[in-house]
Amino acid sequence: MNIQGVIPSPPFALLEFTGVERNDFLHRLLSNELLLKAGQATAAYYLNVQGRPLARFWIFQWFESTWLVCPKSQAEMALVELDKMHFGEKLRMHDRSREWQSTLLVGSQRSSWLGQRLGKEPPAGPWSFHQEADWMLCRFPFLASGSDLLWSKKPLFDDLRDVSAQWDLERIQAGRPWPSDWAEKTMLLEVAEPTDYVDGKGCYPGQEVVARTLHRGHVNRRITLVGGSGEVPAPGTKLQLGDKEVGWISSAAAEGATFAALAFLRHEVWEPGTELQREDGGSVTVQTPRREA
Repeated sequence: MNIQGVIPSPPFALLEFTGVERNDFLHRLLSNELLLKAGQATAAYYLNVQGRPLARFWIFQWFESTWLVCPKSQAEMALVELDKMHFGEKLRMHDRSREWQSTLLVGSQRSSWLGQRLGKEPPAGPWSFHQEADWMLCRFPFLASGSDLLWSKKPLFDDLRDVSAQWDLERIQAGRPWPSDWAEKTMLLEVAEPTDYVDGKGCYPGQEVVARTLHRGHVNRRITLVGGSGEVPAPGTKLQLGDKEVGWISSAAAEGATFAALAFLRHEVWEPGTELQREDGGSVTVQTPRREA
């Protein structure tokens, strides 16, 4: 499937951090290195002291602002939690989601669309950022067919096909967990990718738990892509290998007669091609996420 279209108003919020100490502040609180140069981008989590995710961020750096993209459902809570850690640093935090219109461009032709509409060549991807007076572009390969996130002061792509109905399927096929996939007891290493955190990074909330797991133990389960055919399994559907329960479905979406799903699976069944039984009588097979090269 090679979708060519847009998702108007995707479920992302846009937070702006300004001030000379903003990057040091974020660096001390988030799971990844945040000392970025203008135009660079990265991903990170904000954790509680038990190492459980409170918020998911994609961070895009510019000269006078650091822009944080996060799931819209987490924006208000994230600002409140981060403000609790603000003890006089020279910075300000704002939710800019209402001031900028968001559009998620989907498919391999998006670079040519961007060049035509923006009047200039977009910055190199896959993770980068550029800001002008009327638009900001986050090179953001989040979906299986490839995607970029544009924030603009006026509509730029309202003549393109709306593919919003493909959101869940595309993010699941890419193996991208969403806050609806995890719960209060989910640990960072069960949902994060290696690029979302730095092993050995200095102290941030939950860092000790992450380090202890990496160096003294192992991750018992993690979120994994599975697929199958027939009826789409409901979230919470348990998965088995023989008579042993090895995980559960967290989200699923149909694609014709087949479906893709994200599941929390025990480490012994992570190998792609492993077939598991569903408690409702069906089956799934562990798959490798599909992402744009």
